[in-house]
Amino acid sequence: MNKARLLPNTYFQISQKLRGNPLFNSHDDYLHFLFLYCRHIQPLARTFAYCLLPDSFYVLLQIRDWAVLLRHTERVGEDVEALAMDCPRYLEQKVSHFLARYHTSLPTASASETVPVDWRCEFVSNEAEMAHRLGLLHLYPLYYGDEPRDRLWPYTSLHSLQSHRHTFLDRDTVHGWFGGYESFLRESRATLAECS
Repeated sequence: MNKARLLPNTYFQISQKLRGNPLFNSHDDYLHFLFLYCRHIQPLARTFAYCLLPDSFYVLLQIRDWAVLLRHTERVGEDVEALAMDCPRYLEQKVSHFLARYHTSLPTASASETVPVDWRCEFVSNEAEMAHRLGLLHLYPLYYGDEPRDRLWPYTSLHSLQSHRHTFLDRDTVHGWFGGYESFLRESRATLAECS
C-alpha cells in the first residue's frame, strides 16, 4: 500500500488498480461507484476530476478544511475524538470503508472473498500540478487495453467539466486553473481530438 497521509485542505490523487480482476463489470457498476463516492467521500473532499477504467479508478481531490470535517463528523453522529486524535487515520478509514462497501456490493462478491481495499494516495503539491494531472487523467482511456476508441470514454469527468449540467465536481475551481471556462474548453479540445 503506497499512501501519503491524508490531511485537511491538501490535494491528492487517490487510485486503485486490480490485477487480473475487473473493478467495473457493467455500466451500472460505474454509476454505483460514483453514487457511493458521493455518499461517502464527497462530504470529506472537494472532487476535481476522475477516470474510471474497467480495472482501475483515479480521482483528483482536496480534503476539506478542518471545520468542515468537524461539522460533518458531528452531523453524522460519529466520534469527534477519533477525528481530533488522528485525522489522517480517520480519513484513510473513510476511504477504505467506501471501497469495501463498493467491492462487497458487486454481484460477483461472495462472503468468502477477501475485499481488495489496497489503494494508493499521492500527495499533489499545488494547483498547477493538479491541472497537469487532470489533463493526463483524461487521456488514461487511450492507453487502456486494445479496445477501439471511436468515441470519448464515457466514465471520465471530462464530460461534466465541459457541460453546464449539475455535477458533484468542483467545476468552477477546475475552470479557474485554466483561466476560465472558455480556456478550459480550448485546452480540452486537444484531449478530445486525441480521444476520438
